[in-house]
Amino acid sequence: MNRIGASAEEVNHHPDLTLTYSTVGVTLSSHDVGGITSRDIDLARIISGHAADLGLNH
Repeated sequence: MNRIGASAEEVNHHPDLTLTYSTVGVTLSSHDVGGITSRDIDLARIISGHAADLGLNH
């Protein structure tokens, strides 16, 4: 979650995060347009890279 938060701050696009015992949930949406935009796709790629770096399934 820390990596996601830092990356979100860098790109000024903030996902909704949920944390449970064994799972971090990430929901991306551009609220200003009411849907998915390239900003969401770009941040999803960054987040997937973090997961891969940590050896996590995503």
